[in-house]
Amino acid sequence: MKASNLSRLENGGGNPSVATLAKIARGLGRRLEIRFAQG
Repeated sequence: MKASNLSRLENGGGNPSVATLAKIARGLGRRLEIRFAQG
């Protein structure tokens, strides 16, 4: 991922896909976990 794209996401721009979020998580040594919580 280009630094400019990552910067845009960090600043609230864009709408990353789940796949992109998973790639970022892997790059940080983490895993992506999505939960649906009852309101």
